[in-house]
Amino acid sequence: MKLIQANITLVALAIGGVITADAQDRSLPVSPGAPGMQSAENLSHNGEDPTKPLNRFELRFQFETLPNVTKSGRFFDDRHAERLTLRSDLLLLSKPDQLALRFDLPLVWSNKPTSENPRGLTQFGLGDFLVQGLYVRTFDQRWAGAVGLRMIIPTATGDAFGDGKLQLVPTIALRRELPEINERSNVGVILRQFVSVAGSSSRKNINKFGLEPFLNIGLPNQWFVNTSPKLTYDLYTDKWFVPLDLMIGRRFGSRWIASLEYQYGLVRGNDSYNQWLEARVGYFF
Repeated sequence: MKLIQANITLVALAIGGVITADAQDRSLPVSPGAPGMQSAENLSHNGEDPTKPLNRFELRFQFETLPNVTKSGRFFDDRHAERLTLRSDLLLLSKPDQLALRFDLPLVWSNKPTSENPRGLTQFGLGDFLVQGLYVRTFDQRWAGAVGLRMIIPTATGDAFGDGKLQLVPTIALRRELPEINERSNVGVILRQFVSVAGSSSRKNINKFGLEPFLNIGLPNQWFVNTSPKLTYDLYTDKWFVPLDLMIGRRFGSRWIASLEYQYGLVRGNDSYNQWLEARVGYFF
């Protein structure tokens, strides 16, 4: 619990630092030449649209509650997991054809009971490493799309920290701007197929379809709200997982962002989370 409290304190200090840096950042000029924060259009992005890639570094701290479970005749409740994710995105090339790279390194605390942790004690470990590459095409002022591949590498140091499988995740996204609302609003959808191709034979194979509709609404003073529920359909169990999702956040000047996101599992057809809360602090460059 001390480690969890330390991470919460770290995120709180980072948010405080973002607010402090905002005043300084407002005085910095925005470079018109490089493919990152070069345009007024990019200043309105909140980082939740895959068809609007940005150079960034983010800290994301997530707390999730897990379903109750019975293992070896013992009932376990109050299960939870905490995850501190270090995320970095790199943008190559300029519009209309761009290449966006993403890297996620998760650090996990979990009391999920496994064969390695039969008593369900809280343990710490490294999660599965995520690598993604997307080709992004901007068609016009309203429409853009992306296609690419995500790879989830089984680097987890324990069964409770990852899936134990190398996963290939083909990804397609489509987005439409909503100038009828304002220049910072859009709607779109992301389609993914999660397929395990290698990994531990003792872990479950993965074959899931992912559907992620998203809606971004820009608010005054650089505030925004976003909803992007990540629905999944398991082709092995023929079950859906459907969450409720809501994010609220704010841009601070041209480079900083902070947000808070909540998800609640409405339809839980698999052993996923009940609900989770994620705090994000990001720096765009």
